[in-house]
This record gives sequence, C-alpha cells and structure tokens, in this order.
Amino acid sequence: MAGPLVAVPNIFVNGTVAQAPDVNADFQNLVDQVNSLWNANFTSGILNPASGGTGGGGLTAHQLVLGGGGGAAFTSLAPGNAGQVLTSAGAGVDPAFTTPAATAMTLLQTASASGTTTIPFTAISTAYKHFMLQGTGIITASSAVLGLQVGEGVTPTWETAASYRYAGVFIDDIGAGSLNTFGTATATDITLTLNAIGGASISSGTFTVWFTNLASTTQYKSFSMKSSWVDSGARAANWDGSGHWSGDTNAITAVRLIAGANITAGEFSLYGISS
Repeated sequence: MAGPLVAVPNIFVNGTVAQAPDVNADFQNLVDQVNSLWNANFTSGILNPASGGTGGGGLTAHQLVLGGGGGAAFTSLAPGNAGQVLTSAGAGVDPAFTTPAATAMTLLQTASASGTTTIPFTAISTAYKHFMLQGTGIITASSAVLGLQVGEGVTPTWETAASYRYAGVFIDDIGAGSLNTFGTATATDITLTLNAIGGASISSGTFTVWFTNLASTTQYKSFSMKSSWVDSGARAANWDGSGHWSGDTNAITAVRLIAGANITAGEFSLYGISS
C-alpha cells in the first residue's frame, strides 16, 4: 500500500525541534502497522461480515448473495432453471427459484376478421393440455350463425361431416325472456350462436370456448362455450353449451371458426394453459 520511506531532516514539531532519526523511526512504525492491517484483512484470508466482508470465499458467477444475519457468513443461491422465478417463502426463510403456477396462460395465436367465412387456428401445441379461444366484436356481412369445426393431421384435414354433437341452453329477451334447451347428434359443426348474428354494423357477437386433451387418440374432446350476441331482430341472445366431434377419436391439431356469411369484423385469440 505505502511507498518507500523518505528520510527527512530535523523538523519543528509542537514548538520543539525533533530529531530526524526519531521522526523517521516513528513514521516507519506507523507505516508497518498500516501495511500489516491491510495485508491481514484485504490481500489474503476472508473478511468477516462485521468488518464489511462476506465471511466466505469467492462467489460463483450469476449466484445471488443471501444475508446470514447476526454477523453470520453470507450464503449464496445458485441460479434457477430457465423460466423459473424467485419466490419468497416468508420472513426468516431463504427465497428459492420455483416453476410458475400451472395455471399460467400463453398467447399462441391471434387473428382478425378479413371478410372470409372461416378463420383457422393451427397453433395447437402439444406442450399444452388445455386451451381457450376467444372472439370479440364479431360482425357478419349478413345474418349468420357461427360454429366451430376441428381439423386432424399436419395439413390439417377439416372434419365437415354431420358427426358433431352439441347441447346447451339458449335465452333471449323476447317478452319476459325466452329460455330453451337445444341439442343434436348430427350437426356439421359445434354451434356457437344458436340463431343468427344480426348482420349489421350495430349487431355484433362475442364468445369464449374452452377445450382440452386434444392430443388424445382414445377419447372424444369436449368443447365448452359461452356466447352472447345481438340477433337479426335486435334481441339480446345468450348461449351456454358444449359439444364434440364424434366421427373418431383421432388427435385434433387445429380448430376453425365458420360462419354462414363473411366475417367482416372481429378479433380472435387462442391461448394455451399449462397443465
């Protein structure tokens, strides 16, 4: 730390002439003590927490430092795995890297209406077991019913045969309110709106569909939905239902929205939900 000692002549200290050899000796003693302190605490060994150190050796790259409390040595926390988050376990307990909750949703695909009668969703990832499809602000060029069809294989091949089944409860605002139950075993799609969206710029619809286990090759895949819209009579309408493709139990790789008229407006989002 300090440089070489430089000899000085006799100097005047506190009104007294001090002999240079005495001053040089005292100064040399001070330098030696400072160097000893520095070497003991900063150039070798481990500085304890009370003196501002960690109480431990060097840290591994990317580790987090955790306080030991009460003058105890610091500890370190190894980096977690990709995608994990640092989670508190409460007061008095070290935090830890954990995997996010299994209910986290990931946006897989978005689409906007473009004046066609079908809108496909092909981003069905086997990394997810559960899915949710939402559509909002849906307007059709003329009065039209909305439905859902499934696809199989890489291309995919869309299933259009009359082997869809659905059932549900429909209600609208006719009079004091009209409540009806409906179902069929020979439909060409799973209905999303039991009667037609109005087909005017002031008439629109919205829906949410939940489905799961699409990769199974031994089970039918159930779709549950809730829809609301303004029908061709300007009535408020609502549908709560479920349905499935019963033509086979092959894995489903895609779904698509279909309509009886061009879909001129609407925003759509497909989400994967971690299992």
